[in-house]
Amino acid sequence: MNRIFTQLFLFVALMVWGNFAASAATNYGIYVGETMITSDNASDVLKNGQFSYSPQTKTLTVTNADLTNEGTLGSGISNREVDGLIIKFVGHSTFNTRMNVINTAKSISLTGTGSLTGSAGETCALYLWGDDITCTVNGPVIDLSSQADALRDSHQNATLRVEGSTTSLSLQGSGYHKTVNGLGSLSLGLWAEITEPFLSRFDEEQHTICNYQSTTPYKGKVTIGASYPLYVADVQVTPLNASNITGEGITGNVSYDASTKTLRLINASLLSKIGNGIQNRGVDMLKIEVLGVNKIDCTGDGLALILAQQEMSLTGNGILQLMTDNRNYCIRNLSGYSFTIDGPTVMGSTRTEAYDGNKKGDLIVKGRSQLLLIAYDGIGVIKDVPNLVLGSGLYITEPYGGYFSPTLQSITTDGVNPHKGILNISIQEPKLKYGIIIGETDVTEDNAADIFDDGQFSYDPQTKTLTVNNANLVNNGALGPGISNREVDGLIVNLVGDNFITGRNFAFITSKRATITGSGSLKLTATEGNGIHLGDGCDLLTIDGPTIEVTGNDAGLFDNSGGATLWLKGRDTKLILNTSTNAIFPTIYSLKDLKLDDGLGISKPAGGYFSPEMRTVTVDGTSAYRGDIVINAMEEQPDPADVNGDGSIDVADISMVIDIMAGKVETTSDNQGDVNGDGIVDVADISSIISAMAEK
Repeated sequence: MNRIFTQLFLFVALMVWGNFAASAATNYGIYVGETMITSDNASDVLKNGQFSYSPQTKTLTVTNADLTNEGTLGSGISNREVDGLIIKFVGHSTFNTRMNVINTAKSISLTGTGSLTGSAGETCALYLWGDDITCTVNGPVIDLSSQADALRDSHQNATLRVEGSTTSLSLQGSGYHKTVNGLGSLSLGLWAEITEPFLSRFDEEQHTICNYQSTTPYKGKVTIGASYPLYVADVQVTPLNASNITGEGITGNVSYDASTKTLRLINASLLSKIGNGIQNRGVDMLKIEVLGVNKIDCTGDGLALILAQQEMSLTGNGILQLMTDNRNYCIRNLSGYSFTIDGPTVMGSTRTEAYDGNKKGDLIVKGRSQLLLIAYDGIGVIKDVPNLVLGSGLYITEPYGGYFSPTLQSITTDGVNPHKGILNISIQEPKLKYGIIIGETDVTEDNAADIFDDGQFSYDPQTKTLTVNNANLVNNGALGPGISNREVDGLIVNLVGDNFITGRNFAFITSKRATITGSGSLKLTATEGNGIHLGDGCDLLTIDGPTIEVTGNDAGLFDNSGGATLWLKGRDTKLILNTSTNAIFPTIYSLKDLKLDDGLGISKPAGGYFSPEMRTVTVDGTSAYRGDIVINAMEEQPDPADVNGDGSIDVADISMVIDIMAGKVETTSDNQGDVNGDGIVDVADISSIISAMAEK
């Protein structure tokens, strides 16, 4: 009986122990707030979907968590036993704790694509209390603050490693304590650096962050993380500012996605005062997505509005304006890789070359892109481009007959000289252009009969006649001129009615011989440049008949080559040149010769004349005249031999001289009868009248 009882007792005891063993949960040595993570709660630690733990991968996943802990433990996450714990952040989480935001006795890794904002009340925010451990931050954006030290290493031998292209770790202490206290070492991955404070460093002897030339522990905000090799209007892109890049020279919406390597511009304006508009130092395959209307300018001494030091591309369906008055390139490719434009409209204007390939990388234009570049002063509108690749349907529509020369590594029309001026690559097939531009519009075989469909401008290629009929044109666009003639030698501009032409750069520019004529009038105004600009290929501008009034900001008439003649003919012709006395150039600048037909002269300034030596109008023969100049028909002076003023030179004039000598008549002027102008009325004057009669 005792034996049966003993066996029964053992059986019951084993059953109880088995049930107890089955119900005992595994403790993983990790706390979330006041709750220990066990095998029972690991899948949803706080029963709210914010924390879960996988013991197989040692991964604690934190998803959009909102945690406040004022309890006994007082921490956000406390790791006591798991060596190699991974804390993965998904979405944005916020911890507010009495003690540490995170503390660990073992090595941990903070990973994920999310972020954490943590605030500690009484002690440090990040506490490393294990011996010889490593805390790695790779991926998330972590922002920790504390009423004490922001980070403390109790053994002074822990390693903080920050790496990853999206990582940012910000630490903010109270201001009375060290921001970083006792850290054994700081290890930085590729592109990672201490970005705040500027010019700071980790001091191994002080075990803390110090200013560059100081050993005093820094007590302000410290930011450690990825520092992308990408600059926008002098602002370096970092994980902290990537979602909304701002700065003194930045307006509009600018952001950077490191995962796709995409810099997005939405109706943005970028102004660089010290460097380059956008500088890509090391982001391989960077994409600049252009949406809306965007502009980049540079007033500093940088190289380019876009400087490529890695392979990159412009994408999107927006417009990108690259405009500068400095000698900066619009785009300079130093990478040795291709630069691709795929989709947007890119418009560039500069005083030097617009695109520089540095003899390394190809320029590729494809999709429905348009590339419009303007540069007059450099070697060519593009230079040092090993190869130009155009996608299906894209053509060089400007200059007419232009093509890419691998030998010149530029655009050319003659195979000898790189093309300066305008380069336009677009999806429309090139049409016959006559080399005349009205405002921003090329005169072509399609529109010549009525260029704007309003009857104001028409062109006859057979007679080379541009008729301007009661026109009113204002051009403040990228090209900037009112009327521009580049190719038509012997162009005739026929004026009908009253016409008003305003250009930003030039009101009227011609690089070939031209004549302005007709019964009408023309008022030319340049808001920034010269009223009339004679290009290098123009050696003669003729004005025959009309009244032309010219107002220039820099000069009234500017001869770029110094080899042109201005010829005014016809008594009805009148030329008025208006400029400020403080203008950059004299009213007439560098003109080779001023030719005036009989009866025409300079009526303003008084005593003004054209000096071939000075190549301008002067009054005193030593200084170039600045101010208004009027050239028109001069009043005819009566012939002194017509003494009696009856319009004829005959015997009656001799008789009157005799009467003046005898004192028989009263003269109407002091010099009446003084035909030869010697100041005396005598027989010599009678001889002059006889000579004049013989010439008639």
